[in-house]
Amino acid sequence: MIDFATLNPRLETSRGEVRGLSIQRLPAGNLARIGFHFVPGDRTESEFRLWLESEGAEASEIWLYRWSV
Repeated sequence: MIDFATLNPRLETSRGEVRGLSIQRLPAGNLARIGFHFVPGDRTESEFRLWLESEGAEASEIWLYRWSV
């Protein structure tokens, strides 16, 4: 079982700005929801790279996503 108290979401974006990055444990087992608000500015595309860390080490797979208008 994962200790959610030690988990920290990490998110990188190639363009734009990310605000309000958060993690929420879901009631059904060992699952989490990551939330954030993306502010693209005048950009029309961006790439995201998201993962979880625990005590300085990677604790999840890496989620990659390409966003465009």
